[in-house]
Amino acid sequence: MKKYLSDNDLIFATMNPKEAMEWTGGHDKEKIKHMREVKAAARKQEAANAAVKPREETAVERIERIKYEFNETKKRPPHLDNKKIYSFEENFKKNHPSIEAAATASKTTRKDNFKINIDLSSISNSITNMDNYINAAEPKYKAPKPEKLEGIETIFGIKTK
Repeated sequence: MKKYLSDNDLIFATMNPKEAMEWTGGHDKEKIKHMREVKAAARKQEAANAAVKPREETAVERIERIKYEFNETKKRPPHLDNKKIYSFEENFKKNHPSIEAAATASKTTRKDNFKINIDLSSISNSITNMDNYINAAEPKYKAPKPEKLEGIETIFGIKTK
């Protein structure tokens, strides 16, 4: 957005005809000429502003805005004054339902009357089987048969003690 008017000229541009007549006195040709130039510049700026399409702020602009909002910088980003530039958050709120609205909607939903049937018999059988396994007596093992050693002594016929 190009700025055609200074802050002082903006005051003149917003004057109604009665205020303009009082300021110019109705006879001062230089003041009348200046007032006409300012009004023409104001119309030119309004046309330029109308031609600008709304857009989302860029990443750099968003960083500047967030720094400004969290007091990391004192300089106000210039894009905040442009109403044609909207923030990422504004766009998100516009395009997505808010969390609060979703929470409110879930509280006001209809009450369904239905029963949930869960078969607990298989769970009960599994627990009983596990208890039986845990609490069972220790199994009795058969003692292993003594092995016949066939080491080097047996091969050479040496008697061991």
